Amino acid sequence: MSLSSIDVAASTDPGKVRPGNEDAAGTAWHPSGDAVLVIVADGVGGLKDGAYAAQLAIDSATGAFQQASGDFEQVVNDALLEVNRHLFDRAGGDDTRLAGTTIVALVLREDASTLFNAGDSRGYRYSGGTLEQVTSDHSWVNEQVQAGLMSAEDAESSPQRNIITRCLGVEPEIEVDRFDLPPLAHGDTFLLSTDGLHGVLDTAEISGLLANDHPADRIAFELIARANSAGGPDNIGVGVARLPRR
Repeated sequence: MSLSSIDVAASTDPGKVRPGNEDAAGTAWHPSGDAVLVIVADGVGGLKDGAYAAQLAIDSATGAFQQASGDFEQVVNDALLEVNRHLFDRAGGDDTRLAGTTIVALVLREDASTLFNAGDSRGYRYSGGTLEQVTSDHSWVNEQVQAGLMSAEDAESSPQRNIITRCLGVEPEIEVDRFDLPPLAHGDTFLLSTDGLHGVLDTAEISGLLANDHPADRIAFELIARANSAGGPDNIGVGVARLPRR
């Protein structure tokens, strides 16, 4: 499968309620044509400069990726760790000056795909008519679900569902989760999203939009429009990568 045939797009929207937009998103092709990056970030509410933190993560990762001489996955991971250190050091030990952001990133190469995440922004793979959440939320409610203390249904409606347990910027060191995925298949679609999307639309709605043949930029537009039609209670960040069907 030729990498050049992969269609990518990324977009954000403030939604219908929030006065500003602290989500950021981007795509980048490596100059060699050997890899493409899709990345989405969500500035952490309640902390200072969430929009700055989110955009810094996008700019730093895409810039490092485009300058990489190889090992694209390691370069992206290292760039995110450097963003974390910069944001934490920038606060100078003053918790009131901390700025944080979630992150989810996808590196696609000719026959391989890797997802990274920290926080509750998600990476999905839609393949063979099935939508799979690949990443695992770093959130209080997900930890309760994993421990058997809360059902997934209760987690979706919990007033604590927006409490995240990991993000860039609030600790001196952080681990970014990495998921190396099975070989790419014709017709696969990858979706990256902030909670302004997956916290509003259910799996069936998202799957229905990904099932059609629309290009990546239209898919991103339709997902955002659907979230806004459902009230748009939060900023919305979306990244899409579509592999051609046979």
